[in-house]
Amino acid sequence: MDCNYLEKISLLVDGKLSPIEIAETQNHLAACGECRQAEISFLALREQIKSIQFNRNATADRKVLREILQTRKTQSVKPIWPFPPYRLATAGTMLVVIGFAAIFLFNRLPQKFWEVTSVSGVPKIGAEKVAGRGRLKIGEWLETDDSSEAKIVVADIGSVEVEPGTRIRLIETRPDEHRLQLERGSINARINAPPRLFYVNTPSATVIDYGCAYSLSVEDDGITTLHVTEGWVSLMLNGRESLVPASAFAKSKLGIGPGTPFFEDASGEFIDALTRFDFENGGSMAIDVLIAKSRQRDALSLWYVLERVRESDRDRIFERLAAFIPLPENTTREGVLARNRGMLDAWKETIDVTSVGESFIGKNQNAGNSRKLISVGNMTASRAGHTATRLLNGKILIVGGMQKASVVLSSAEIFDPTNGKFSPTGGMQFARFGHTATLLPGGLVLIVGGTDANENSLPMAEVYHPATGVFALTGNLNAARSNHRAILLESGKVLITGGNANHSALSNAEIYDPEKGIFLSAGNMTAPREFHTATLLANGMVLITGGKTTGKPSAETTLSSAELYNPSLQKFTLVGNMTERRYSHAAILLTDGRISIMGGSRGRAWKDIIASAEIFDPQRKTFDKIAEMSLPRFNHQSATLRLSDGRILIAGAGARLEIFDPTSDSFHATLGNVGTGRIFSTATLFENGEVLITGGYNFDYPPTASAWLYSP
Repeated sequence: MDCNYLEKISLLVDGKLSPIEIAETQNHLAACGECRQAEISFLALREQIKSIQFNRNATADRKVLREILQTRKTQSVKPIWPFPPYRLATAGTMLVVIGFAAIFLFNRLPQKFWEVTSVSGVPKIGAEKVAGRGRLKIGEWLETDDSSEAKIVVADIGSVEVEPGTRIRLIETRPDEHRLQLERGSINARINAPPRLFYVNTPSATVIDYGCAYSLSVEDDGITTLHVTEGWVSLMLNGRESLVPASAFAKSKLGIGPGTPFFEDASGEFIDALTRFDFENGGSMAIDVLIAKSRQRDALSLWYVLERVRESDRDRIFERLAAFIPLPENTTREGVLARNRGMLDAWKETIDVTSVGESFIGKNQNAGNSRKLISVGNMTASRAGHTATRLLNGKILIVGGMQKASVVLSSAEIFDPTNGKFSPTGGMQFARFGHTATLLPGGLVLIVGGTDANENSLPMAEVYHPATGVFALTGNLNAARSNHRAILLESGKVLITGGNANHSALSNAEIYDPEKGIFLSAGNMTAPREFHTATLLANGMVLITGGKTTGKPSAETTLSSAELYNPSLQKFTLVGNMTERRYSHAAILLTDGRISIMGGSRGRAWKDIIASAEIFDPQRKTFDKIAEMSLPRFNHQSATLRLSDGRILIAGAGARLEIFDPTSDSFHATLGNVGTGRIFSTATLFENGEVLITGGYNFDYPPTASAWLYSP
């Protein structure tokens, strides 16, 4: 945008122009279409600051912000933070980010309509029939009769299937909010976007999406029924909220608001009692049934009842809930009964781990299947961006990670599979996340690079000694780096490739020699890369795929290119291109020598996440597209691994785990779920074939300490 009125438009929105300047600026707006659109963006962002909801999760927002600030010769630009902060630290920072993020919004303002396709019959938009395709504009109603169905494309974030007998209206579509109004009927939504971007208003609640899939219906009397099939969805009215997980229902009624969430396999008597409690003043008689008919899996429902029940019945619900899920540390009976918010929330996190993630048989799953997913409690600290490495003694070493923007961990802990417990071990010399951990031939663990709490990439490396539980410094990297990759070569040395050096992607590579404790240059890749993959092939060479190359934001690209590293020649050579661009994806060696490449993002972080997969054949040096995963996944590489039977487990970035079967090159879901989609989590294989899944976070939720054991 070359216009010089940008600053005046911002001041106009904030009410800080003089009458003469207002008139001058408004005259300009009348003649300049681009500036009118910029004004709309500033107004939208101004509304966001009122609610303190601005989220820096989208990388693109921060790229544009940094570019604009640089052009204005501002020296206080904060570098890109690879994990989303939950709230910006100060109102001043909020104003700076929002003011300049409006320029980003200007560059991608959506069209004020959504595409509609007739699936069957003849739906109507207003009075116009939709025979094939149509456009649903803001304010317009889409209606289906008893014999028609339609599909709505929700901007660039998902779709909504509209069932027969439905009346629905588009209220808003803009970069920070997409909203529908469902007056009656049923819809099925599938959304791949950050939380709180897609909303559906109903007569009795607002439905708030957290990146998921769900069905929603509104009856003639206004009762809303929500059924979540993937992720989480919130039902909210007048401050009363029910956060509903996958495989659960919740209802909302006019004049009352959201009822208690309950799982689809709850007993009929339990569900009937909840209905009486929520909407029919069931009182103590309903509580009697809830206590008698509840299972451990119903603990989530009991937690909501505890929040809402009258004081005289609170004790009884507490006792039943505590029998299923003991209180976590620093949470007391007295505090919970007094409805202390912090204690209730702490207990709910523990309940989510057990109640939400308990294994159950889904509608399309084989009840005779022996696979299972069980909770194994919590780590000693919540973590994301950590590492988890199986030691030669069979235990798992868990190292570092982050808890929020300013809290990066130096601590480490051990999981002992013989007793199923986590216990602390010695801490690292330097706190870090986004590092790598490599098991060396002698049993030591090499920790390399990462990012510290000040957002600096680290050159320091250290080695963990299992016998003593001590981390000792070893030689420094030649270049500080994070988000790099480390691969143990057949020689016993470790190849370190690419990464990010204080917000610039690297092309250089290094070799760590464990005998000498030093890093030596290993040449340069053909392109700078971070969030790429590096996979050891059966012939001893290393396949490097995709990643991001950073620099000036306007020049940032996501790569489709791939290259091979030859350890004998210490040389990188191009080997072709993947079928599409991707970063933060996963690449795993199959037993037949091929490489399975899965998921990632095409470029705009969560906005461009993909479910696609492909196979690299090292004999033919070709990439071939295969069937897609069951859902898009991003930042799941550390939670994807090859099982003992040769199949691939994908355990990150989705509540449901899934398996890739190389005999058919196809994916299928497993039993159970981990409650919420986890990115930057880990999955580690035990010698007996079981898998430990730890930590990670879901969008704007903080990292979790919970852990799971998957049995193939």
